[in-house]
Amino acid sequence: SEALNVLHDGQTMHRDVAPDNIFLQDKGPPVLLDLGAARRTIQDYTQKHTAILKVNYAPIEQYGDSQQMLQGPWTDLYALAAVIYECIGGKPTPPATHRVLEDRMVPFASVVRSVGTKFHVAYSAVFVSAIDAALVIRPEERTQDVHSFARMMDLNPVAHMDQFNWRAELGSPLVRAMRTLGVTLVEHDLR
Repeated sequence: SEALNVLHDGQTMHRDVAPDNIFLQDKGPPVLLDLGAARRTIQDYTQKHTAILKVNYAPIEQYGDSQQMLQGPWTDLYALAAVIYECIGGKPTPPATHRVLEDRMVPFASVVRSVGTKFHVAYSAVFVSAIDAALVIRPEERTQDVHSFARMMDLNPVAHMDQFNWRAELGSPLVRAMRTLGVTLVEHDLR
């Protein structure tokens, strides 16, 4: 979320947050890649945007250019929450265009309950609620900014994130799952 925070503070949206644009280093924080779809916005977000999207991660407002569904930080937060949903549940969210017509997305609370039972892990209620809030279909009802998203999850800064070792801390099953989802991993970390 730090990368999005920096972009959004600079009035820029990434617009292409997806597993294949997240790079896990040997050690250190994840790196958000590919700013090819990023667009600088103006304060009132009235600028027109080209439709650049990845189907299971793009919110409905990325499918068209409408004053009723403006793009903003909430657009990137939807995509980030969709990545988290898939990383934990193993399946992507349905495309937003399908959800608008009939929302058959399995609620994130159900996903984490199933995963928790299967793998003996637990996720906090505030984390689950924050992901749900970022995956709301209507942009104006969705979590609006990174600060609110982090506050909803009750996130605290991680000490020494620059030395965090993903494989050692989270184990090989996570590394395999991330590779399956298309997250770019540093090759010498996969030995």
